[in-house]
Amino acid sequence: MLRPIQAERLKMKRTFAMKLVWLAPLLTLFFSFALMHGRYFQSGAYNWWYVLMLPGALSLFCALLIQKDARMKFRPVLSLPVSPSRIWLGKAGLGLVWLAAACLLLFAGATLGGQVWNQAVSLADGLLGSLLLVVTMAWQIPLCLFLAARLGLFVSVLANLLVGLASGLLAAPHAYWWAVPYAIPLRLMAAVLGIAPNGLPLEAGDPLWDKGVILPGLVISLVLAVLLLALTSLWFRKKEAR
Repeated sequence: MLRPIQAERLKMKRTFAMKLVWLAPLLTLFFSFALMHGRYFQSGAYNWWYVLMLPGALSLFCALLIQKDARMKFRPVLSLPVSPSRIWLGKAGLGLVWLAAACLLLFAGATLGGQVWNQAVSLADGLLGSLLLVVTMAWQIPLCLFLAARLGLFVSVLANLLVGLASGLLAAPHAYWWAVPYAIPLRLMAAVLGIAPNGLPLEAGDPLWDKGVILPGLVISLVLAVLLLALTSLWFRKKEAR
């Protein structure tokens, strides 16, 4: 499994896609500092990250990851003496590595900012929230790869971002949050970080503080990630026969 990931990493080395791993967190921190100033820097950074910046950057990374191969209808990679499933898993695996690295970089920046200004989120909660983001957003990786291969870069990025933004913000505060995959990260972040999906701090006694949503949110996200990875891998494997 590591070899396909390493092969994809070497292919993407020194590309804009790989620079996104630090550029996206850095832009998030910069905008939070410029617009929110000290007191709300940390909560603003986290909220903008999981609501807008991370979904957009992840969609763009996946689209750039597959764009070159898609333009050539995957002929070069499918001609390799490697199973198409391993190639697809390598792309998804690199996407997961990118997602984890970007979330940890944002966590580091937000934590440092919290030490300088107001620390609205504790170190433990920030780390837990960042790890939960990796798990609850992992299912978007095979989906974004598939959408980019079928629809192209612009349409796939825009579609995933807009659908996720609208459905996530709409469903996250309600009881049916679990039925909308895009709402799961927002709902879990509210319970862990104490930040509502709209960016406002939660008041004491707010139902969104309920940490009972964490386990079902994780289970649903993991099942969805495995299912989408299996289905998209099967789709990619069938391309070899065409």
